[in-house]
Amino acid sequence: MISRIAGVVEAVDDDSVHLRIGPVCVRVLVPACDRARWMGLIEEPAVLHTWMTFDGQVGGANLEPRLVGFASPEDRDLFHALTTVKGIGHRRALRAMELPGDQIARAIAAADTATLRTLPEVGKKLAETIVLELREKMEKLVGPQAPAARAGSPSAKRRDADSEPALDDTASAAVAVLMQMGEKRTVAVDLVLRAIETDAASVGAPGSTSSGCATPSGGATRTADTLVTSALRIRSSRT
Repeated sequence: MISRIAGVVEAVDDDSVHLRIGPVCVRVLVPACDRARWMGLIEEPAVLHTWMTFDGQVGGANLEPRLVGFASPEDRDLFHALTTVKGIGHRRALRAMELPGDQIARAIAAADTATLRTLPEVGKKLAETIVLELREKMEKLVGPQAPAARAGSPSAKRRDADSEPALDDTASAAVAVLMQMGEKRTVAVDLVLRAIETDAASVGAPGSTSSGCATPSGGATRTADTLVTSALRIRSSRT
């Protein structure tokens, strides 16, 4: 099985990334939550953690191989776990992964069917089935969720805020670039949020930093490149 590939992002479609590896271009299906990340890496090097699957009827003569790629091994493992649930094939699992993988895993571990029902093509019955079949596996990945945490305790809210604040496409692309440069996601998100705050303060027009959204209310247009530059400057100032 091909577990990881590296190359240069040549193009991004609605459901896939075209990765150039030497003279070969490989189409890799990706989840919805990662599209902004790869859009920010056009003509940049990237690594995808992959899983091979097949389209068509089992035992049929027209099975077509499909390579599915993710930003982390953990997201790949979550995808594989979802496809073991009855009624969820690889296409449906990819569409359902509209939220970051760790957020979905925490929702499953906490039996948070309300969050799962916000995912595309996941209704009440399927959300309950996902929890029934995968909760134990997800608890091993993220740790068991206490009742107080499921009720929205301050510690749970802090964990959720620390792990995955809301980011718009520009901020997500900047985070993706920093991760490709070797930063952990939590560090990259923190640097980008600080860059947004610094930028808003410098132009005298506060952006939507309380929610983590990189949408300025005034001043020059913010791009992923400018956010990365500001984030690197902040990182350098810490050393």
